[in-house]
Amino acid sequence: MELGQRGSGAVRPLVVLYHAGGTPAVAKAAGPRAAIAWYAAQWKPGTGTGTAYTTFHPESPKLLDMLGGTAEEVGAEAFWPIVLVGFSAGCQALRTQLTAGQEPTAYVAIDGIHSGTVASEAQLAPWRGWMRKCGASIPSAQPDAIPRLPEQPLCIATCSQIQPSGYASVRLTLERITGWNLVPGGPDAPALYQSGGLTIASYPGGAPKDHIAQASAALPRWIGWTMAQLPTPPADLQRGTLPQWMRWATAVGLLVGGSGLGWWKRKDRAWNP
Repeated sequence: MELGQRGSGAVRPLVVLYHAGGTPAVAKAAGPRAAIAWYAAQWKPGTGTGTAYTTFHPESPKLLDMLGGTAEEVGAEAFWPIVLVGFSAGCQALRTQLTAGQEPTAYVAIDGIHSGTVASEAQLAPWRGWMRKCGASIPSAQPDAIPRLPEQPLCIATCSQIQPSGYASVRLTLERITGWNLVPGGPDAPALYQSGGLTIASYPGGAPKDHIAQASAALPRWIGWTMAQLPTPPADLQRGTLPQWMRWATAVGLLVGGSGLGWWKRKDRAWNP
């Protein structure tokens, strides 16, 4: 894990990216107050990228449990909001966090929620559960346009039409999860499907260049959109005091691995099974 921008403020936003870097476009979208970190998977030849992301940290896959000490070391009391972003295979890391019960402020999945040609419930259920927590009424025949409540978290997912060998496309996978028919819009104006705190942006194109465009254009766009839509801060943070779970997370963060930043800086360590 690499820290590219420290951010500012006693309580500052945190954006963690998987299979994507802290480009100037991402920094602009997240804003100068946000801390930005990214994780680039390492893997053994022949194992593929997905394996490395599924168990990216051998001690604990629960990222949120490890951030308290890191916040303290960069001069913050806490991170809020926390936005986890995955592009392509990086969305498998997001599913790992969902399976581990991690509940950040938002998940942003950019063209990477795949499933097998014959989908298993293990591939779909973590996403369906989080989307329901965001207030989405799924599965259903079509989006119901229920507005998001201020305290609800967010889930943003994009899809192109690319279909990797042996996998269902992201569009088909999201249709399996939601029950919606995700007809694509244009490259600069994707079709939007919304319910509660869930937003799905359906893009056209099934060529590799269309997938790469999701990283260069869609990823910063939807990070910026997410930062502007975030739920109301917890009451304790609005009063300037930390809630109990953040005080607990700080203690855990200081104990696990010595310190959060130490964990971030250990880039030479192999995280793969």
